[in-house]
Amino acid sequence: MEYVPSQSYNLSRIVAGTKSELQVSKISTPAVDRQTEELEKYRDEFIKIISETSLRPFNAKPIQDYCRTVQWHNDLVFDCSNLMGGEGNLRSQLLHCVRHAMLAGAALVLPKIPIRAQIQSKSGPVIVHKYEEMDDMEYLFDKDLFYARLGEACPQLKIYNSRRAIPGPGQVVNAEWGWKQVWNATLPGAIRRWERYYKRWRVPPPNITMVDLAVHLNIGDICTHGPDFANSFGQILASHPEAYRVAAAVLFELSYQYKLAFDPSSMFMKDAYLGIHLRTAADAVKFHFLDFETQAQRYQELAKAADLPVIYVASGNQSSIRMFAALVAPTPVVTKYTLLRDTYELDTLRAMTWDQQGLVDTIVLMKSSMFLGMNSSSMSWNVAKTRQAMLPQGVCSGQKETPRRFENGNSLVDELSVIIGEGQRYDLDIGVWPS
Repeated sequence: MEYVPSQSYNLSRIVAGTKSELQVSKISTPAVDRQTEELEKYRDEFIKIISETSLRPFNAKPIQDYCRTVQWHNDLVFDCSNLMGGEGNLRSQLLHCVRHAMLAGAALVLPKIPIRAQIQSKSGPVIVHKYEEMDDMEYLFDKDLFYARLGEACPQLKIYNSRRAIPGPGQVVNAEWGWKQVWNATLPGAIRRWERYYKRWRVPPPNITMVDLAVHLNIGDICTHGPDFANSFGQILASHPEAYRVAAAVLFELSYQYKLAFDPSSMFMKDAYLGIHLRTAADAVKFHFLDFETQAQRYQELAKAADLPVIYVASGNQSSIRMFAALVAPTPVVTKYTLLRDTYELDTLRAMTWDQQGLVDTIVLMKSSMFLGMNSSSMSWNVAKTRQAMLPQGVCSGQKETPRRFENGNSLVDELSVIIGEGQRYDLDIGVWPS
């Protein structure tokens, strides 16, 4: 395999450069006929509507109500410095980092995003769990929306861009403390443990007690604070706006090329296409996830039952996509790259890293008529939970504990999604927040 060095990953910079090139090409392009002009206008409007309406309406009240009950400490700061994984894991870790700061009444140093190395193989680019550099959260997420929604929902929670930004004449003292000592328990038990550890490690004002939460994936049931909190909290962290634009262009091409009736303002497309997350990248084998044969067999059975005209597949393994397409033929199997034509959005997609491109797939899967994912993937659970939050029962079914129903080899079955595989090594079914 050939190592591919990192380039500049800032999406805003990528977009700025791509737009200028597009504008030049438009200036030099001859006038097109009226029909093409009308199609381009419709395409632009379609993309605009999807980009602006893909986020669920945000209800800040349950988070506001919770933050009013917290005892906040001006001399306590949490830092989540060792995030890891892909966009699904990073999103989950960032949200649990914010939640733990709320639980403890602490301020928070805004975590940096580690950029994973990319390797070029015969079947296309793949990632390895090696981290080259750190970037701002804007590398993957909508930072402005994060600040706006968190400021509305929990203004008591202070956010610092870095440790250097922490004010005050006192000294910052690092507590020798890790998340496993406290949070690796049920949430009520974790809170009681935290109170004991806080008294032990706290340094007297005006000094600042800095606590590094280290790596944490999905600690605690998202339904503990009630269904309204669970349905809303994950919405403070949305994907980068440019990911929505590229995903919207993919959806336009899907609807246009396959003559599907899409309502761009709808949260998901009815009777249009099946979305599948085929989790068969190299690390899936390493961590003993469901193998290709098992996923393909279950997905093939479920695809037949869904009886939808097109299948959109997201996968980190191009060979798996080709093999799966052969299994479900003649039903067409499409991806973001097979759909996008020579457009500004295609240029943007090509300039994105592996994990940034994963955001595009996530959005397209969220919009699908029916979604199929697998139980060891945080990305699959994020898609399924977000879709579940659109249903009347929400993600908690009105309870303060996530319902766990493993049946017929599946971890989740509802009107919009199926998660195949039983058992939860990482408690993803109870620990992943809906977007």
